[in-house]
Amino acid sequence: MDKIFERYRKEIITGGGILLFLTVGLITMLLTDSGNDQSLNEPPSQNQTVQNPTDLPKTETPPQIPKQPEKILYVYVTGEIKNPGVYKLSDDARIFQLIDSAGGFTSKADRESLNLADFLADGMHIHVGAKLPPRVNRQPAARIPGLPAQNVVVQQPAQSAQSVSQQSRQSSGNSSSNSVKVDVNHADAKELERLTGIGPAIAKRIIEYRNAHGKFTKPDDLIKVKGIGPAKLEKMRSQILIR
Repeated sequence: MDKIFERYRKEIITGGGILLFLTVGLITMLLTDSGNDQSLNEPPSQNQTVQNPTDLPKTETPPQIPKQPEKILYVYVTGEIKNPGVYKLSDDARIFQLIDSAGGFTSKADRESLNLADFLADGMHIHVGAKLPPRVNRQPAARIPGLPAQNVVVQQPAQSAQSVSQQSRQSSGNSSSNSVKVDVNHADAKELERLTGIGPAIAKRIIEYRNAHGKFTKPDDLIKVKGIGPAKLEKMRSQILIR
């Protein structure tokens, strides 16, 4: 036995050292795994706080602003319109929306007498005027020899609105007794031009003032229209009709 040990002493010592090293390493690994398992199973310490979802800060809901009531307008429309009457519209409505609500213009309506893009106001009265009929000039026809003289109506070509306006102003200036009455509360632009001293620009201002402020109650109210002074008002006073 001693001889065998002496012969293989080096191998035995080397093998024993390796076996001892493996044994120590195995024991170390087992102890390390046991410590990790214990740390996983340990409850959280007092310094570690588990956050509860209910403890999170709540987002405040902004207060709801109450809706403001919608403003409405009541507007009265008459004249050459399919369905005259009082209409309920929003506060930002314009004249063309009122016309659409009333069914649109009639075939006789003078569409150019209104500014369809203008805003409306509560309690306003919009009157749609009619187109003026074409004028007919009466003059004696040329007499044919051998036939008795007769008065024949000869229809002249339609004149432009400007020519008609100029003739109306001239005839009104020459003879105030023969001038016609013009209803300033319902007349359209062409009818207003029949007043002495009133041209297209001032006629348009009269309609715009009437649409914005309502009917004229007396002839002196026309002096509030830009372009009409005391002298001009006196020249056409006998022609003004208030209805």
